[in-house]
Amino acid sequence: MYTKGTEKQIAFAIDLINNTNQRFNELLDDCPDNKKSYWTDVIKDYNTIMDQSYAGDIIEIRLPQSHWL
Repeated sequence: MYTKGTEKQIAFAIDLINNTNQRFNELLDDCPDNKKSYWTDVIKDYNTIMDQSYAGDIIEIRLPQSHWL
């Protein structure tokens, strides 16, 4: 899990992903029961992709461009 990148990048990427998953869980709580399995699968696929990604790439795609200005 998130082993590609510098130690600082990995720590920051893990924090971003944890925050994202917390938000996903909040959204799932409000999701109608008949749609939860679909969105659970989408989130699982998202996390699989993130697990296989470089920490720097996760940071770049998760932070708004204005953050870098």
